[in-house]
Amino acid sequence: MPLLLGTDGRKMSNSFNNHISVLSSPNEKFGKIMSIKDEFITNFFTYATHYNKNQVDVIKQRLLNENPRDLKLLLAKEIVTIYHSLEEALEYEKEFLHVFSNKGLPSEIQAIKLNPGIYNIVNLLKDNDLIKSISE
Repeated sequence: MPLLLGTDGRKMSNSFNNHISVLSSPNEKFGKIMSIKDEFITNFFTYATHYNKNQVDVIKQRLLNENPRDLKLLLAKEIVTIYHSLEEALEYEKEFLHVFSNKGLPSEIQAIKLNPGIYNIVNLLKDNDLIKSISE
């Protein structure tokens, strides 16, 4: 029985930390899908979308001639649409392109004000709730 691969090519598993949780945010899903290796694109179209065999075959052909990033964008939109909505998929596609293609700042970025001084980065992250624990 074929398996849906994880983001690193091994079987998708929480233990390997290579999974894309159905409970994760649309933004997180979109980003993780965009980070998969190019050779896993057809596996995801086959096992994580509603694409049929003929549609997946078209994707395989497109991979020979097109930028894989464009097919990952299509894949990410498809998966986010399945679990969330088309509107959110389009929103996060726009955000992804803004940040990673146009080198813009994320629209939702946390800012903190600091007084001049020397700070321990780990404590700074924890004190501003940017990490859950110091060990993280």
